[in-house]
Amino acid sequence: MELVNYLRIVRRRWRLVAVIAVLGTLLGLATSLLASGPKVPGQSYFLAKNTLSSSDGNANLQRDAVFCTEGVVPKRVADKVGVDDSQALAAKLTCEPHPETNLLYVAAADTDPRRAELIADTAAAQLVTYLREVGEQTKQTKIDGIKKQITALEDEFASLSDEQAKTTDPARISYIKTRLTDIGRRVNDLKDQQNVAQAQPAVSETLTTLSQAEAVPISAAAFEQLVTGDPSRKTDTKNSPTANAARQSQVDAAIKTGNSLGATARAGLGAALGLLLGMAVAVVLDRVDPRIRAKFEAEEAFGWPVIGEIPPLTRRERLSMSILAYDEPRSRAAEAYRVLRSALLFVQPDRAVIADGADHPIFANTSASSPEPPAPGADSSPPVANSRATPPGARSSWSPRPVRPRARPPPRPTSPRSWPRPAAACS
Repeated sequence: MELVNYLRIVRRRWRLVAVIAVLGTLLGLATSLLASGPKVPGQSYFLAKNTLSSSDGNANLQRDAVFCTEGVVPKRVADKVGVDDSQALAAKLTCEPHPETNLLYVAAADTDPRRAELIADTAAAQLVTYLREVGEQTKQTKIDGIKKQITALEDEFASLSDEQAKTTDPARISYIKTRLTDIGRRVNDLKDQQNVAQAQPAVSETLTTLSQAEAVPISAAAFEQLVTGDPSRKTDTKNSPTANAARQSQVDAAIKTGNSLGATARAGLGAALGLLLGMAVAVVLDRVDPRIRAKFEAEEAFGWPVIGEIPPLTRRERLSMSILAYDEPRSRAAEAYRVLRSALLFVQPDRAVIADGADHPIFANTSASSPEPPAPGADSSPPVANSRATPPGARSSWSPRPVRPRARPPPRPTSPRSWPRPAAACS
């Protein structure tokens, strides 16, 4: 079938297509309500994720994730953003280590997207600062340890020097001299180590910001899971490849809930799918329908060419008992009957369908709108009656020259027997 035939099928069953499209729209809205979960009216939830990366690959990301939500870092973040309760702020933070990719997610959930971005970026910056301070503290602790050893040796050196001045025992004096030499050598070594430690930079984990925080909408269920969920899952300290593979990222899962289609998009998608399904159902029903409705169906059913078609009549025209070609000569139906009569008159006998044993062409007259087939031998059906009522020289309704009214209209035929008898028409 051609495209125009499919369009005619959809037009005939447009009510069915519309009902299925409406059902698809309602189904899309229903899935949107089910996917969104419980939600406070007028309130939205957002998640901002800041990604930190370890350039050397030797960072202890599990320990850093613990620093992010416990201890000094949450307190500093609370002071920076102006929050009094650091524990409540720490509940909004989610730090996820990913050792397999050397990434650390620092995410913050909040009802305000700007505040969520501020908390996440501030927490990431304070974590990097704190890790740098930890490196400085480690360096200073090492230097202080060296200084304590030097001080202890110097005190021992002074004590032995005083004892050497007072003692007269040759053996003791020899021991003291040997010990003083060893202490001097040890002190010199420690001073060299102290100078090296002071000259070297602090050894700290190098975390760099890979991407700044950008707030995205999330569902209410994901927000509740991040804020009031199990804290141990927020900072999982297990450094097992199996555990890392089995643990799903709560941050990524929450972001996926916000990336789902909204109510409008789901309704539009449901309407589109419903429209396509309705059109498919309409085509299937039309294919299994045995009734003849189109020109190509009539040609396939009878094996004869169609030489004329009469357009569908209005309800008033179907209920009236008048002959349209005679009573309403300028109507659309009358024009179609005139075209049909002309086609019948100009059919060449040698090109017409002639049955075996017949000496004249045979034409079939059928109707796609009649609820019952015409009785055998009945020649007064509307197509035949209107074709017979069409005068041989009638002018078309679209003629550029006006038709002059007659003084006395010709008498209306009262019986089909008085009409000229053409061949049967096919409509």
